Amino acid sequence: MRLKLILTHGLLFFAGAAAASSLKRQAPRVGQALRPVVKQALKEGMVLRRTLQVLAGEVREDLEDPGAESVLELSTGAADRKVAGLIGRVSSRGEEQGARGCG
Repeated sequence: MRLKLILTHGLLFFAGAAAASSLKRQAPRVGQALRPVVKQALKEGMVLRRTLQVLAGEVREDLEDPGAESVLELSTGAADRKVAGLIGRVSSRGEEQGARGCG
């Protein structure tokens, strides 16, 4: 039984070594054949990266604009006036609904 195991492992080792040797001889040809495919994939990846950077920059600007406006409103007190106006509208709606019997 042990001899069979040793022979099996030995055969597998030599089969692997033969496959590796064959791949080593074929690698330059395979590498040359795949080179244009790899170059094209890299170029497309670079274009995708640039496109995503532009989109991310646009999204960042879109998000920064409202943020800057909010900071400006807070610093000038405009936000307080807007909140007060909203509270006034909400409370007047509640009074209207109460007068109609809807509340």
